[in-house]
Amino acid sequence: MISYTFDQDILYISFTGKIKLEDIIEYLKEFDKIDSLPKNLHLLYDLVNAKLNIAPTEIKIISQIADISTHEYSSTKTAFLVDDPKITAYSTLFSNFATNPKTQRKIFSTKEAAIKWLKDSHK
Repeated sequence: MISYTFDQDILYISFTGKIKLEDIIEYLKEFDKIDSLPKNLHLLYDLVNAKLNIAPTEIKIISQIADISTHEYSSTKTAFLVDDPKITAYSTLFSNFATNPKTQRKIFSTKEAAIKWLKDSHK
């Protein structure tokens, strides 16, 4: 399941349980319909309770769709909260595929560090 909430200028996205490519694409379609987000977008993906059932080759597809979804924003900072080696590797691949120069992606092991980085507008 993928759920999200907006709080204090951060869109928190939580992945829970088994997640397939189709689930992520469906979430990104939903994300495209949200019109109330700030132009300097801050995203925190909580992947701690996720079991990603996607192939490494599908990561590039997800990254390309995410770049398209965030293209209209002035800037996008995305933090990934992870605690599993496989998900860390997938998050790294995803981050490396970013093509939009207005996009920053970083991986964290604590929510506090992720929020601090997202709120730091100088980096």
